[in-house]
Amino acid sequence: MNTYTATLCEVIDELMASGEGFQLGDVATRMIEQHGELLRDRAEKAQYRQIINDAKTILRKMSDDDTLQQEALPGLGLPSAIAIPAETESGFVYKSSLNCTWDDLQGGIEVRRRHLQTAGAKYDQMVDEVEALRPEMEYDRTITVRQAIENMGRGRSA
Repeated sequence: MNTYTATLCEVIDELMASGEGFQLGDVATRMIEQHGELLRDRAEKAQYRQIINDAKTILRKMSDDDTLQQEALPGLGLPSAIAIPAETESGFVYKSSLNCTWDDLQGGIEVRRRHLQTAGAKYDQMVDEVEALRPEMEYDRTITVRQAIENMGRGRSA
């Protein structure tokens, strides 16, 4: 259990031990009054994660978008940003295509190859899983995956 959850449980326990009835707003008020710093830290971390996610979305679009580079380099279909391998948590950094060296471009190709390989493996796995469901679902297209799995379970135990 993380610090936030443990602290929230403690506040709830304190309110329950008081013997008085309490509302959810009482829990929130006590958390803010007694543990405001913890909440601020949690809010900052949540904002940081959201900014990371928003930036990732934008950079993914830029790495698929060649329109910005088309203006700078007519006829060259490079994306606006290229992911380049690096010793980071994600395994790569982003760089403007206009600032890439030959080695950066080759690294960008490698990152794309790895992403395609991963996507291909996920695709193959899904095809295999769907094929396993075919005997139960193909002829009765109204049943759900859950129902098909239950039917398959009954078939094996019979």
